[in-house]
Amino acid sequence: MPNTKRPIVPMAYSAQPLLDAIAEYDRTAAERNAKWDNASCTLDIFAAEDADRGALIKVQDAFYEVTKDRNRREDCRRIDIDAMRRLAEWAVKNQEPELVAPGA
Repeated sequence: MPNTKRPIVPMAYSAQPLLDAIAEYDRTAAERNAKWDNASCTLDIFAAEDADRGALIKVQDAFYEVTKDRNRREDCRRIDIDAMRRLAEWAVKNQEPELVAPGA
């Protein structure tokens, strides 16, 4: 009978920087959303866009650090937050036991 379980692919780098960046992205969501809610002119809209872009770039940079053995930074800048969340969830579920952070 063939083995249908997918093999664990070890990550070359810890996923913790990505997990931390996503947590920070989520912690700052209310502040960023308030910028959008309170935007009353074009400059406010630019500030809200910049805040969203800056928060996303931090997560994309962390994604690069976690996957730099197989990705380029400019390619990581094309990945949206949902895809990075899926990778982080996968990493937590599939990393080798000695790499799992306490409480993860």
